[in-house]
Parts: sequence; structure tokens; C-alpha cells
Amino acid sequence: MRLPVPNGSRRNHGSAVVVMIVLLSLMLIFVFANLKTLHFMSRELKLIEKRQVQRWSATVRAAAPSTGSLTNAIPPAGLVPEPAPSPDK
Repeated sequence: MRLPVPNGSRRNHGSAVVVMIVLLSLMLIFVFANLKTLHFMSRELKLIEKRQVQRWSATVRAAAPSTGSLTNAIPPAGLVPEPAPSPDK
């Protein structure tokens, strides 16, 4: 037994499909806009980091001693001093 389908319900199903397609397209637009914004923010962050590294390296070079020797440098193998003897009690 088949039930009669009113004419209005077919029209409602068609409009629901259109509404879903519009919502899906809006969501995709927002996703792509967010991805583009993330890309530009990443580039901006890398640029800021590069500028700060340059600024800090210039500050470190200006504060470094002019003697030409590094304080944390490892001495050559033959010039390693012997440890100081501990006082005996």
C-alpha cells in the first residue's frame, strides 16, 4: 500500500539540500580563511624571531671580552692542569 505524498514535502526536501550545501560552503570558506591566516602568522613569527636573534647576537658580541679568548674554551690536551691535592688531616 502506497501512501500519497503531499506536494509541499518534496519542495522542503530540495530546500534542505540547498541549505546544507550553503552551510558546507560557508564552513569551507572559514576553514580556508583560517588556514591562510595561520600561514601569515607563522611567517610573521619567523620574521620576528629572526630580528630578535639578530638583535641579541649583536648585544652578545658587544658585551664579549676583547681579549680574544673564550672563558669556557677547552684547553689543549697537554695544558690541562693537575687537580690540586686535598689537605690531609
